[in-house]
Amino acid sequence: MKQKVVIVASEEAMDALAPTLKRAQGILLEHVTNPKSAAKRLTESTPELLILVHPLPDYETVAFWRDLEKHLQSAMPRTVVMASAADLFDLEPLQNLGVRLVNLSQSAGELESALSSFLRKAPRPHARVMVRVAVELGAGKILRIAQTVNISRSGLLIRTSEQFPAGSTLDLKMELPGEKDAIEARAEVVRMADPEVERVHGIGARFVWFRGADERRFDEFMDRAVIDSSSAHPV
Repeated sequence: MKQKVVIVASEEAMDALAPTLKRAQGILLEHVTNPKSAAKRLTESTPELLILVHPLPDYETVAFWRDLEKHLQSAMPRTVVMASAADLFDLEPLQNLGVRLVNLSQSAGELESALSSFLRKAPRPHARVMVRVAVELGAGKILRIAQTVNISRSGLLIRTSEQFPAGSTLDLKMELPGEKDAIEARAEVVRMADPEVERVHGIGARFVWFRGADERRFDEFMDRAVIDSSSAHPV
């Protein structure tokens, strides 16, 4: 059975997201431009996922979600709100209520990866390779050198016994094969590894920032990893 997804957005926003949404498989996508009309349709049939692209046409985004929650109550669908980096701060009240926020200002690859996870479609195949990383929490707590279980363009799985709640921020210094200087990045913890499935205690995190030219250096490393089958393992 296909997953039903309703997206409330202006025509301009849909045009920008169309290339990514067209790659989604196994979903029934319904686009609504009028939030009031969307509320009526959601009452008639609750989708598995609701995507709101801020700003909504003629409706304040936080107010729309709160009004919808009051009306639907326990039938409220999983909700993702997409907005520019400048607008995310104003939408934080929704995050505290369980809504996931997605930064529309991030790179095309990061945006596709984020959308794919919500649309239950794996991102396009990327190589996963082993690297050494020094992990430091944003709060300043320094961990010992850690070994990644794997790393891809969108994120990495780090072997560690430490417990990090989802949403925690990690500052990373990655020593990649063939790179003289460490690559610095920041990642958001999205899950704890399942030892029974992945045979490791660790955390899964997605990249949210790279230092200066380090993003280009990282992409070039991953390009080499894809070609070098002796060090890369397809997802």
